[in-house]
Amino acid sequence: MGAFLFPLDMKKLLLILFLLLAGCSDFGTNPKDIEITEDVSYKDDIQPMFNSSCFVCHGGNGGLILRTYEDLMKGTSNNGPVIIPNDGAGSLIVKKLMGTAPGARMPREPATKWSDSKIDLVKKWIDQGALNN
Repeated sequence: MGAFLFPLDMKKLLLILFLLLAGCSDFGTNPKDIEITEDVSYKDDIQPMFNSSCFVCHGGNGGLILRTYEDLMKGTSNNGPVIIPNDGAGSLIVKKLMGTAPGARMPREPATKWSDSKIDLVKKWIDQGALNN
C-alpha cells in the first residue's frame, strides 16, 4: 500500500532531488577550521579539499574541471583562468568561494559554504605562486 503513496513521477522527482543534494554534500568531510601552514602544498592541502567538496560537479563534465592541477590552471572556456598566481584576492576561484563574484557562490547551495580558513588556505596557496607542489 505504501508503494502507491506517491505517483511514479513524484518518486522519480524525489529520487533525483535526493541524489542532487547528496552529490553536493560533503557529508561532514568539510572541516570548519584548517590550520594554515607556512608553505601550502597543492597536492597535500588544496587538491584534497577540491576532491571532497567539488569533484561531483567539477570532475570532468565541462566547465571548470578540478581533477588535476593542469585542469585547474586551464580555467574555463567561459571565464578563462580562474587562478592568477600571486593574486589570491583577485582570482576568480577565491571570489566564487567567498560568494563575491557574479553568479552563484561555490559550492552552490544547498552545499555548505566553505569556512573562511579553507578559503584563506586556497588564497595563501595562490599568493605563494599557485605552484604544482
